[in-house]
Amino acid sequence: MKLKNRMIALILSLVMTLLMSSCTMVGKSPDQLIRPPRPTGEYAGIQRALEEVAEDFTLKYPETGEYRSAVKTMILDVINEEKGAYWVTVDGKTIPQCLARKKWEASETGWLYEATTSSVLVKYPALDRPHEVVVSFDKFDLIGMEEQE
Repeated sequence: MKLKNRMIALILSLVMTLLMSSCTMVGKSPDQLIRPPRPTGEYAGIQRALEEVAEDFTLKYPETGEYRSAVKTMILDVINEEKGAYWVTVDGKTIPQCLARKKWEASETGWLYEATTSSVLVKYPALDRPHEVVVSFDKFDLIGMEEQE
């Protein structure tokens, strides 16, 4: 009887190990089984608006209140999994693109496309006035020329 119970326990543990060790045993890929958390409430509307961005992404920074920020440098991480940025402006002025991360880190102002994270890193000195940052995702070819529709 003890041997029979041990055999059943062994077989059950082997079956459970096989079932829990692979997503393909369940019939779904890992991408179908896991997803990032989704915002709720008023943040869900903001998320939908961000996902509907067509060609350009604009961040507007209004100035409110009497207190001044202690922030010296602004660093933005704008993610677009479909394509890289074409250009970036801060307060209406085009800022330079850095092709190497070390150059971007050393610069005071610039932007860098990170292919590994599909994101555009934007860095500029904090402005103490209302301003906007535009990250353009216009269509362009590999050498940076605009595509004609």
